[in-house]
Amino acid sequence: MRKSISTLVFLIGFSFFGFPQVNIHSFVNKTDSSNTLRIVNLTKLWTFYTPFINKSMQLTITNHKTNHSIILLPNSKTSFGLNVIHKWFGLGIAFGLSQSKTNIERFGQTKQFDFQLNSYMRSMVLDFRIQAYKGFYRSDAPPDKNDIFPQAPNFSTYSLGGSLLFFTNKKKFSYKAAYTRSEIQLKSAGSFNYGLYVDMDGANDPDNFSTLNITRWPNEFNLHSYNSGGIGFIFGYSYTFVIKKFFFFNLSASPKFGLRYLNYQQS
Repeated sequence: MRKSISTLVFLIGFSFFGFPQVNIHSFVNKTDSSNTLRIVNLTKLWTFYTPFINKSMQLTITNHKTNHSIILLPNSKTSFGLNVIHKWFGLGIAFGLSQSKTNIERFGQTKQFDFQLNSYMRSMVLDFRIQAYKGFYRSDAPPDKNDIFPQAPNFSTYSLGGSLLFFTNKKKFSYKAAYTRSEIQLKSAGSFNYGLYVDMDGANDPDNFSTLNITRWPNEFNLHSYNSGGIGFIFGYSYTFVIKKFFFFNLSASPKFGLRYLNYQQS
């Protein structure tokens, strides 16, 4: 625990005392010499940032004949990452910080893998991901007398997928300005977007939930594994409100429309 606190203090201090390779305010003010300029391009510069990440997921399994449900959560850990962006390419990697023994005993231990690859261009964004978790606990059940939740240490999930998104208003709107900061959008503007997506996900428990203490509903949750997937189209709209040159917020909605399949195996 003491080691984790020391590491956290060091990383926060590192982020406070880090310096950019250019003075971004001066750089933009010199570049913005015309009222017609809408987007300042910084993609030739290297962009490094070190985010703190806490990703999680919730898996709800429902027996539709009885409407009984169980909720499974991983014991997610906070991760420290390093992201690099240069021109059209971005890559990020993150490492999980250690957890206390008490926390692991109460919620179990989760092994997780998270890989993401993306390419941000002015009129197109390509995303790809692979995520895997192993080790969950049942959050809807009360803990025992030792304050320990029912756990499924062998329950594992996977998720992989990708999307290709195109933007129609590349002269006035920059998706990179809102999400990677490798460009700066000087005036408010929006853009319609459209594209394709594909994804697959699934779960498996060789113990068939026998470790989760589902005694209230015997034989209702005898699921061994499932897998599903989908493919389809994306249509949406994104708008960035620029309040001042270096203060903005973005609203985006990109719903998916497509076909899905589902296979499952019972014990």
